[in-house]
Formats: sequence, C-alpha cells, structure tokens
Amino acid sequence: MYKTAERTYDATLLRYGFLRWKERSKKPLLKLNTLETLAKKYCLQRYFDKMKLVQKLAQLESQVVLYTEREITRRYFQRWHKFKLLTDSENMLYQLNRHNIMKAFFCQWSATHKMTDNARQFYRKNSMSSAFKIWKLELTKRRVECFHDATQLKKVLDVWKLKLQENKYNKRKSYVLMRGAFLKWFGKSSSIKERLEDCESAFQE
Repeated sequence: MYKTAERTYDATLLRYGFLRWKERSKKPLLKLNTLETLAKKYCLQRYFDKMKLVQKLAQLESQVVLYTEREITRRYFQRWHKFKLLTDSENMLYQLNRHNIMKAFFCQWSATHKMTDNARQFYRKNSMSSAFKIWKLELTKRRVECFHDATQLKKVLDVWKLKLQENKYNKRKSYVLMRGAFLKWFGKSSSIKERLEDCESAFQE
C-alpha cells in the first residue's frame, strides 16, 4: 500500500512538473512567434512604404518632366512670337523705305521731265531753227546714251566673262589638285601594298 501510494505521488508530481515545464516552454515560443509576426509586419510595412515612395517619386518625376516640356514649349512660342514681330517690323520698314525711295525717284523724274518739257516748248515757240537744233541735240543725246549703254553693257559682259573664266580656272585648278592628290595617294597605297606582299612572300619562304 505504501509503495503504491508513493508511486502515485511520484507520478502525480512528475506529471505536474511536466505540465509546468510545458507551460513555461510555451511562453518563449509565443514570444518568438510574436517577434516573427512583428518582424514580418515591419518588413511588409517597409516594403509598402518603399513602394509608395517609389510611386510618389515617379509621379513627381512625371510632373517635373511635364512642367519642363510645357515651360520649354512656352518659351519657344514666346521667342517665336518675338522673332515674328521683329521680322514683321523689319519687313514693314523695308517696304516703307522702298516706297519712300520710289516716291522720291518718281518726284525727281517728274520734275526733270517737266523741266525738259518746258524747255522743249520754249525752244519750239522761239523759232523753227531752234526746233532743228533741239532735234539735233536730242539725236546727239540719244546717240551718246546708246553709246554709254553699249559701253556699260560691254563692261558688264567683260566682267561676266572674266568671272566665268575665273570660275572655270578655279574648277580646273581644284580638279588638277584633287587628281594630283589622288594619284599621289594611289601611288603611296600601291607601294605600301607591294611592300606588304613582298613581306608576306618573304615570310612564307
């Protein structure tokens, strides 16, 4: 009886100790599981924060690119508008100057023509002889003008011929120089090729 009771007490004590040990061993496992869960949550939180930051940076970069493109386009059109205004102003000034020059030339020509016409009428009214003199003077004037025009035309043609000859000479000169340079280069390349072939044949022997 005594031995049976002692064995029962030992078994009960052993079972109680095992249960206490099991409860104590569960606490570190729970703490470890809690730490692992917190670590996973922290890693996920950091990953999502990083993804949000990357998304914000991408949005900011796209906004900066869009703003830069708009700013470049705005400045381009501003400069183009200023250039157009400047070009229009220059064209207007050119047309105005041209109109003033043509007007001054026409006024001068009209005054000269009027003076010439008045002089002709005055000489015609004086006498018939003066008319012949005027006709003779006009004929001489026309001949002088024709001679002057022919002389000017001849000068222009001579200058044109000289320029044409000069252009032909320059083209011929450039052709001769290029041909000489090409022949020189071709001679050098041929000699180098022959030397390389001699070296290869000597090396093979």
